[in-house]
Amino acid sequence: MKERLFSVDGHQLAALEYGSEFSSLAVAIHGWLDNAASFWRLSQHLQCRIIALDLPGHGNSDWLADGYTIWRHAEIVCAFVQQYCEVAPHLIGHSLGGGICSMVAGTLGEQIASLTLIDSIGPMTTEGVLAAETFQRYVRSKASKARFARYDDEQQALASRLRHGAGITPAALLPIVRRGLRADANGVSWKMDPRLKQPSPVRLTPTMLESFLSSIQVPVLAARARDGLYDADTFERLAGYIPDCRILVTDGHHHFHLEDDGCKALSPAIQQLTGIQ
Repeated sequence: MKERLFSVDGHQLAALEYGSEFSSLAVAIHGWLDNAASFWRLSQHLQCRIIALDLPGHGNSDWLADGYTIWRHAEIVCAFVQQYCEVAPHLIGHSLGGGICSMVAGTLGEQIASLTLIDSIGPMTTEGVLAAETFQRYVRSKASKARFARYDDEQQALASRLRHGAGITPAALLPIVRRGLRADANGVSWKMDPRLKQPSPVRLTPTMLESFLSSIQVPVLAARARDGLYDADTFERLAGYIPDCRILVTDGHHHFHLEDDGCKALSPAIQQLTGIQ
């Protein structure tokens, strides 16, 4: 594993590169308030070069002056793929990262080799009639000045994250926590931009999501955790919009890819989808 730094669209994107000795390339995008260390365990199960990005505002990447929306993230990942990927990469996305990757795959077409969604089936949506309410909530949040807590040490920060991550083991989550912290004389604090906690000013509608999903031209693996974000009916209905999609249902929580058992269930399905061993 090695640290990487890329200049994309006027911003510095940090990344972790796993498996640099392999020729097959995957670009991995983490979930909300996570970072590139989200794929440390999965990388041990795939013989593949994985470039796991820190999304803007997360990990060691630059913060964005104009705030964070899923389409801004998708635009930056599209630019990264076009600028730095000499071959069509396999995309792997968890949660928010899966939503971003589904938009990227629906936009770049054959510039992508395949798409793996980990407890994700596209961006979260809001009905169009709720647009005013959504924007009002965003404006109110800007006035409240979101901030993150400080902690005495790494273990206290880890305990805080564990309280909000049902079922995750401390050892599985520790690399994400460790990458996400900075230390000073008064303890530790999160590196993340506090504005990440603000709601989006505008969200995709269900019809817009269907448009992106139906535009994906590559094979897709959609993996759902039984104790994750989605019920079976919703997940299968949305997967039905993707022309070539296979579904994997596995035991575990929303971050099941951080656990060894989750990776043992997920990695063979990725290998079958991509040809990666």
